[in-house]
Amino acid sequence: MIAWSTVEAAITRWVATSSGLGLTRVAWGQQPMPAIAAPSITMRLRRLRRFGQDWLTVAEAASPAPGAEIEHRLGGTRVVTLSLECCAEAGTGAFMAVALLEAVRTGYRLPSVHDTLVAAGVGVGRPEDVLGIDGFVADGIVFEPRATLDIPLWLASEVVETGTYIETVEIENEDTDHTFTITL
Repeated sequence: MIAWSTVEAAITRWVATSSGLGLTRVAWGQQPMPAIAAPSITMRLRRLRRFGQDWLTVAEAASPAPGAEIEHRLGGTRVVTLSLECCAEAGTGAFMAVALLEAVRTGYRLPSVHDTLVAAGVGVGRPEDVLGIDGFVADGIVFEPRATLDIPLWLASEVVETGTYIETVEIENEDTDHTFTITL
């Protein structure tokens, strides 16, 4: 199983550190909370899909117990799209939306960010282009400058189930037609 809270924490640290906005200006979307003042970045995980075939391995259990001597491990690779939306106050300069998302797009290679992502089991695919959306003021309504960025992330998925080698043995004596059942 994917450790989602660990994955989300690593991504949050990456976005907050690389953008320079800090944790108070970076948030996960689809949460019941008030809007964050600009400049800010909203994150969403979208389009989770399996990549290739899952595989099953069987290994000795680390702490074997009767009926749980082995572990069946079903693993596979998943790809999820990280969608980022940045709202900014200015349309130019270091804190414009395009510049902030470009910093995130590049920043995953910083050693501290990279180590955090690797420890959480997150691989970063090839980021798409940053798409800037101009802001405007019309009839007293302000639409702040925005930018979006989608980045594929590679995640390792694994589920574990315990099992046993043999639960029951039946022995049949062909001479006497007696059957003996032994439960282990």
